[in-house]
Amino acid sequence: MSVALRLDWYFLRRALKIYGAVCIVMAALLILENTPRLLALIGDTTHPLRILAQMSLALIPEYMAIGTLVGLFLAIALATRSLCLSGEYQIFSAIGRSPARLLVAPMILALATMGVQAGLRFELQPSGEVRLQQLGNDILSGMLGLAVHADQPISLGGGTSLYVDRIDADRQRLLDVILETGNATFYARSADAAYVSEGFVRFRLEHVTAVYPQASGRARSGTFAAIDFVTPMHSSAPITGPARFETKQRGLAGLIAMHRNRNADARAAADKAIAERASYVLACLFFPWLAIALGTPPLRSTSGLGIGAGCIVIVLFIKSVSLAASDLPISPFVAAAVNLGLWATVLYILFAYEQKHGPGWVESWLFALTRRLRSIVRRTASPIGYSKASRAAHG
Repeated sequence: MSVALRLDWYFLRRALKIYGAVCIVMAALLILENTPRLLALIGDTTHPLRILAQMSLALIPEYMAIGTLVGLFLAIALATRSLCLSGEYQIFSAIGRSPARLLVAPMILALATMGVQAGLRFELQPSGEVRLQQLGNDILSGMLGLAVHADQPISLGGGTSLYVDRIDADRQRLLDVILETGNATFYARSADAAYVSEGFVRFRLEHVTAVYPQASGRARSGTFAAIDFVTPMHSSAPITGPARFETKQRGLAGLIAMHRNRNADARAAADKAIAERASYVLACLFFPWLAIALGTPPLRSTSGLGIGAGCIVIVLFIKSVSLAASDLPISPFVAAAVNLGLWATVLYILFAYEQKHGPGWVESWLFALTRRLRSIVRRTASPIGYSKASRAAHG
């Protein structure tokens, strides 16, 4: 293996360790951040922890799509920074490695991330959305557990309501149950409930007294050892949305088919989804410029200002991609191309100036800018009236 390839592999090994760690940490943080919201949705299910694991697993492609983008920047920036602080980066330049040659290893990582982003955003993330919707529909329909609470009337739809006095959680039994329909009222000592088919629930009432009202105003009654009562759940309708939201569940083939649809709204939604996802994939190509420009510290400096600024830039980029995919009066592909072109131009200029003016030029400029802003804030935060009063108080 040549010296150049050894140096590339040396850089990649450092970057890959950071890349993997950032992706795992990002996914874990996003899962933890979303867990309270998911727990609120699955509180009435039979096996909440298992369903929580399934829902979190369905969300991992979405979280990894964000994590790999941030991981690409931090891996290259922190690897470059560690090489600069140890003096190795300057040695690479001294032995004749041009700025373009120094970009080879970061670009290899960027190309690999492009493939990962394409797979995540065009295939795995839509599959996760489909699975997430299936779980949501199953929760609403009662297939994964019924939202039955003691001492609280429950409307089952179709003029049917249920009242449960107590619940035996250990045996999963409903105690002292009243089931009212349009034709009769059933009083049962105990009952159990189970999901039987799409949108339907079976209540098995035991030790039942049934009261049937008559047209004459009188009622007749009867007793039964057990009665099976099947009723549709009022919340069994599947979760649906407009075409814009349905695109989340479509992979590339589905979006292309949607683009060929004669419906203008569906076609526009598909175009926006394709343009938005493609923007994240193509952005990987110019993230190495950003990482090297902001990851290289000035000489004799250990400041991490550039890394923090880079994270802010990534957030701004994500916001700009969402804006380009919104309801603009131009084609979403044109909007995405203009957005990517502007970002690529700005980031390449930063990289070029970094190479022209020496290591850490961008971070030095950022440091001077923040120092100037701090002085402006200090001046505006000290009113003239306060200073006069202070001088008068001290005589």
